[in-house]
Amino acid sequence: MSLSNVSSGLTLVWRWGKVADYTAVYVDRGISSGMWYGIENALKAGRPIYYRSLPDFAQGEELDISSLEDGDVFFAEGDDNDNIVGRVFMKDGELYFTYNGSDFKVEGLSLRVRRLPNPAGDKTT
Repeated sequence: MSLSNVSSGLTLVWRWGKVADYTAVYVDRGISSGMWYGIENALKAGRPIYYRSLPDFAQGEELDISSLEDGDVFFAEGDDNDNIVGRVFMKDGELYFTYNGSDFKVEGLSLRVRRLPNPAGDKTT
């Protein structure tokens, strides 16, 4: 696939995003930098974001959020479309994660998560 095909495809996705009722993000293979860009655009537009995982496609072991490290990206499955995708980072010597544009402290949380591959590297929000 050529770079111009990818660019054309992304342009169509972003145009569709302007009229879409919500943004669906499938997390099974991680979050690419293009996906993070789409998530940021949805947040700026006030469009709901539904994080989803395909049945029987889950990758990575389920673990407690407190065992994640700086830079890890995770998925936590909730009821209906109330799933969470976040990135763990260090701030003032403590672990936090970002979800829908807000930061939350990891310490004291009891949340079962699945670590995701992060093909975007450090280019996450």
